[in-house]
Amino acid sequence: MAATFIGTVVGAGFASGQEILSFFTLYGWAGSLGIVLVAVAFAAGGSWWLELGARTRARSYRDALAATAGPWAGSLLDGLLTASLFLGVGVMTAGAAAVTAEQLGWSPWAGRATFLFLCVVTVWHGLPGVLAANTAVVPLLVGVVIMVAVHGLRAARPAALAALAPMAAALPAAPAPHWLVAALLYAGFNLLLALPVLVPLGASAPPGARRLGSLAGGMGLAALALLLHMALLAHMPASATREIPVLYLAAGLPGWFRALLAVVLWTEIFTTAVGSLYGLASRLGVPGSGSYRLAVLVTAVLAMAVAEAGFAHLVRVLYPLLGWLGLGLVAWLLWGARR
Repeated sequence: MAATFIGTVVGAGFASGQEILSFFTLYGWAGSLGIVLVAVAFAAGGSWWLELGARTRARSYRDALAATAGPWAGSLLDGLLTASLFLGVGVMTAGAAAVTAEQLGWSPWAGRATFLFLCVVTVWHGLPGVLAANTAVVPLLVGVVIMVAVHGLRAARPAALAALAPMAAALPAAPAPHWLVAALLYAGFNLLLALPVLVPLGASAPPGARRLGSLAGGMGLAALALLLHMALLAHMPASATREIPVLYLAAGLPGWFRALLAVVLWTEIFTTAVGSLYGLASRLGVPGSGSYRLAVLVTAVLAMAVAEAGFAHLVRVLYPLLGWLGLGLVAWLLWGARR
């Protein structure tokens, strides 16, 4: 269960280092406090989602939300997740283009067009088991990111570990005015995406597994995030100028390992995008039908336009928006549970 929670959160945005950089490292050492807060939120929120599933015995998150906060809750979250799927395709397209630009020297347009073409071809006839591919990719992704973060810390200059105040002018704009707000938004964003997975899981999991799973998942994510945060912090402000910060941290490692890292990152991005594209299109039409294929093409065209904003910019603009929506949903559920 802890692995399921970690797999839900650790995706291309996390492993690329851009999420950690944007929501924590840009705030300097205070970002470490944000990670501690997020660990508590993940453990508590994950436990709450699991207990919600156990209490309602619902087969889906919509049934559980309807029982807790009324029928509008399920419909609202359904709409939020549909929007999240579309935005996910756009963000992942930008991320894939950033990887090919840095590693292969491709233009951003060529990277985006090639990536979306492969996504469309992959899901054109439907792909029922696409999300299961994450199970194989995520452990490898976590492993290489840990190795890169440890290397980044070992290669850091002691002077780089100083406070960030003198270099504040060189840093990009953070997604929130304060580290506390950024941490809450990050927690809200990920709890929103984890709800559809954890609620049905809680309906069948025993009490001990629910408690231990949420705690271990929250702590495991915090440890990985803190390690990556410290490595990025040690290389500021240079790491903040990169679309894919972990590729910058990998400088100095053997060429074959950097190539492996790029391939694993691109594969995780591709898997995430294909899953989102298939999930969105299958909501609008039966896989393989004309309406399904039209949805695939329209989504790809619109995602191409979204991706032009750039990976780092999208993470810092769209993810906070989803974070506010996630926090609003949590507040709504708390209010509904106490009525």
